[in-house]
Amino acid sequence: LYDLIALPLWKKLVRLASLALGFDFFKSSTGVCHADEMFLMFKANILPFSTVKSDDDKRVSENLINMWTDFATYHNPTPKDNSWTKFDPEDPKYLEIGSKSNTMMYPESHKKRMEEWKDMWEMIPPTMRNKSSKTWKKYE
Repeated sequence: LYDLIALPLWKKLVRLASLALGFDFFKSSTGVCHADEMFLMFKANILPFSTVKSDDDKRVSENLINMWTDFATYHNPTPKDNSWTKFDPEDPKYLEIGSKSNTMMYPESHKKRMEEWKDMWEMIPPTMRNKSSKTWKKYE
């Protein structure tokens, strides 16, 4: 989604036309963006084509729907194999949802990105906060 928004108008039109025909010009090189998974779980009626194209897309789509259903039912998105574990700040990992399997990971590239966010937090603290909150006192 981000790539589509960031592209100049002519590239957006070419990319949309190519997606409708079943191939993808200007493939993403930056990974996924917030809410990209929505196109794998719901049909975007505004688009005249399905965004779930390949067998891998279909497997990930089914996996996401099953994980959300399991999370709502069992409070665990992966009750069958327990591949998801709760977040531990001492050993941070996220669940990489793949077309073949799911894996808890925290690669060095992700660690660097999170350190950049931490640095920004320290340089520019948020202004909307309730300093009298017991929770906030941990961060002062």
